Amino acid sequence: MQDDMKTVDKPKIVKPNRHLYLDYNGVLGRVISASDDRDVCGSVVYSVECASCGEVHGRTARQLKGNVRSTDCEHYRSWNWSGLHARDVALRRQYGITLQEYNELSAFQGHACAMCGIDEESNGKKFTVDHDHTTNEVRGLLCSRCNSALGILGDTLQDAANAYYYLKNTPYNEYKENT
Repeated sequence: MQDDMKTVDKPKIVKPNRHLYLDYNGVLGRVISASDDRDVCGSVVYSVECASCGEVHGRTARQLKGNVRSTDCEHYRSWNWSGLHARDVALRRQYGITLQEYNELSAFQGHACAMCGIDEESNGKKFTVDHDHTTNEVRGLLCSRCNSALGILGDTLQDAANAYYYLKNTPYNEYKENT
């Protein structure tokens, strides 16, 4: 029975020649050299002088053949890019303000939280846009700590006044005064 079985040779996997695209000079730019390194798929990585920005970006043979731009290029824009940066789009959609208005408000506040005064650099991240949840009207820019505290208080002046009264007149102090 063993004699009846045929042995099938596995097909050889042909790895691309590293010199295949060394003379490439096309839409993406000009290949400068082929690296000894390979990407995660095992493809040869070519150093390409970008036609858009002049910087050197790594591209594989597949990317060169398909004219796939490098996302590292400062001139790269995805096919669905609207012309606005993601932060600007998010601010417009969520709060109805532009990135320019956000930056102007931040400068007006001295690049500091409107409640506690911590500056944006010390905070380590962009300030949150504080807004009225019923009217969606922007009130100012707050650090995440102050924005969370305001949200927990319920966004009302009465709740803030109650919290202020509590901090000034703690029940324990009143208890000690009356006993």
